Amino acid sequence: MRIHENQSQDEELSGRGEGYREAKRKKWLSDTVSKKGNRVLAWSIRMPNNRCPFASKVCSKNCYAMTGQFTFHDERYAENYQFTFNSEFVETITTEIVQFSENHANEAVSVALHEKGEIYSIPYLNKWEEIISATGNLTNLNYFIYTRAWRNEEFRTALEELAAKHSNVRVNLSTDSDMTEKYGVPQPIGDGLVTWLAETDSNIPSKGVDLVFRNLRVRHDSPMERLGDALVCPYESKLYIGLNKNGRPALERGKCKPIRCQECRLCIDRSFDEWEKTKGQYAGTPGQEPALDIATPANETECLFGAEDLQLLLPSELEETPNPTSDKECDWDAKINREITRYQSKVIETYMDAYDHGVPLASYTRDRLTNTAIVSYQLANTILPPREEP
Repeated sequence: MRIHENQSQDEELSGRGEGYREAKRKKWLSDTVSKKGNRVLAWSIRMPNNRCPFASKVCSKNCYAMTGQFTFHDERYAENYQFTFNSEFVETITTEIVQFSENHANEAVSVALHEKGEIYSIPYLNKWEEIISATGNLTNLNYFIYTRAWRNEEFRTALEELAAKHSNVRVNLSTDSDMTEKYGVPQPIGDGLVTWLAETDSNIPSKGVDLVFRNLRVRHDSPMERLGDALVCPYESKLYIGLNKNGRPALERGKCKPIRCQECRLCIDRSFDEWEKTKGQYAGTPGQEPALDIATPANETECLFGAEDLQLLLPSELEETPNPTSDKECDWDAKINREITRYQSKVIETYMDAYDHGVPLASYTRDRLTNTAIVSYQLANTILPPREEP
C-alpha cells in the first residue's frame, strides 16, 4: 500500500500537479445527500483506481459508496480529488462553506469528511486544517470526519492535533472485524466515536465500539436499536424519523423519512447521554404515514394538493367548491392557484416549503378511485392574493 506523504507524490499520482486548473463549478460540496440532510455539506473524492489508502477487506467488499446514487457521481468525485491539488482549493472551499453557514445563520450546520474517500496524505489534511481555521469564527458550524487513517501513527498524530486545536471538529474512527483483528480497537480521539461496519446483523462489534453502521449492500427489514453493546446508527435502525424545522415529520410522497445526520448529530457533536434524552421526539417508523390531527380551524385556509392539482380556498367557500379535478365550467369567487403535474412527488417537493416553515399538517388520505395522495395543510388566509373587486 502506498501512502502519499508529500505534495509532490500526490501530484505525481494525480497526473495533474499544481498547474492543473479545474473548470469552474458552482458547488464543490453537496447539501443534497439524503442521509445527511440539507444542513450538512458533504465532501467526497474518488481516489485513483477507486481505492482508499487505508481500506480494509471488509470495507472494500461492502463499500456503500460503490452503489446506488454514488455511481452516478464518479466523474464529479474524481474532479473533486483533482481539485485538492489546485492552489485555489483552500480559498474556494472556504468561501463555499462560509456562504452556506451564512445562508443558515440561525441554524446549526456541518461539514462531513468524507462521504466518499479518505484522508490520503498529511498535506491534504493540512489543507483542511487551513479551511477549518479560516471558518473558526462561524459559531453555527461543525466538522465531522470518518477515517481509517488512525492505524498509521503519523496520520493519527495529525488527527489528534486537529481535534485538540479545534473544538468544533469531531474525528470518528472507522473499523471492522478485519481491522480489529490486525490492529485492535482504536482508542477514540477526543470526543469522537469508534464506529463499526457490520457485514451482517449478526456481526457483533468488539468491545470499545460506540456506533454500528449496517451493511447497506444487504436489505434490512427489521428494526435494530443495538448490536451487541453498541448503538446502531439511528438512520439505519428503522426506529426514528426525521423532523422539519417546525418539529413535524419530514415527508417524502406522504410518508415519513428516516432521521438524518443533522437531527441525530451523534457523529457531529451530540453525546450518547444527550441522545437518550432527546431520541423520544424522533420515535417513529420510516416509510409509514404520519399520525395527524385532522382538525381545521374556521379562520384558516385549507390547502389541498395531490397528483393533479393545488387549491387554496377560503373556508366559507368550501361548500360550493366544484369538482377539484375539473374547473372548466366553474365561476370561482376565490382566487385559485393550480399547478398540473404528472408526478405526485414533484408537487409535494414544490409546496413542501410551506410545511417546512411552520404550516401545520391537517390530514393525509388517498383518493380511492385514482389512488392519488391528498394532503391537507392549514394555511393562514393572508397567503391568498387580494380579491379583485368587480
